[in-house]
Amino acid sequence: MPPPVFAIVIEAAEQVQREQVQALVVENTGTWWHGMEDLWFVVGGHAGYWRDLLSPIFPTVQTGRVLVFKIDTSVPGSWAARATFDETGLQWIEQNL
Repeated sequence: MPPPVFAIVIEAAEQVQREQVQALVVENTGTWWHGMEDLWFVVGGHAGYWRDLLSPIFPTVQTGRVLVFKIDTSVPGSWAARATFDETGLQWIEQNL
């Protein structure tokens, strides 16, 4: 069984907070994709793990919000996109989602 994949979405974040999220993602998983400003896909862990890891960056909902949810990669068609991605990003998505 492949490791779980999660989508992390943030909202109302400042650039410094985005950079902090990126740093924590890189430190805590070897497999991730960040091709949209407030969206990361990460492999491994569980939803609560990622929420708790990122929560100190957003101490109140006024300073930013975090949503983490699991992507069911076992179900064909469990995701869809209308966007233009570079070749590396598209390959990551196709291989991991």
